[in-house]
Amino acid sequence: MDSPSSVKASPHYAVQILGAIGLGVVVLSFALGPAFWQGLPEMCAFQAMTGLPCPTCGITRSFAATAHGQLGLAFHYHAFGPFAFVATLLASLWCFTGRPFPRIRAWMVWVLAGMVAVYGIARMIGWIPKP
Repeated sequence: MDSPSSVKASPHYAVQILGAIGLGVVVLSFALGPAFWQGLPEMCAFQAMTGLPCPTCGITRSFAATAHGQLGLAFHYHAFGPFAFVATLLASLWCFTGRPFPRIRAWMVWVLAGMVAVYGIARMIGWIPKP
């Protein structure tokens, strides 16, 4: 008989859990619109400590605006927000198909991280206004 510590969860379950989390984010974006998020105080620890926006500041409000079809507002909050929302939705749904993800190359991750970093720095120094 297998002890609980010797039974290993299938990687498929981990992928489905990640998919469920992603879908939860999308559902919350639909359920709690931009007006809800606008009424909350800033919750970014980086901004609270430095007074500067972090590279992802505004992404939550951007997701909510995207979910409600307010793309102008979504891009105002964060330039990558609408794209990240669609990627989150598609990746979350893909998790339940049982098919492997398309291969993501390391250079793709570095390019995306670099773009977000440049965007964040541009916001920090005031080239792009804070939302």
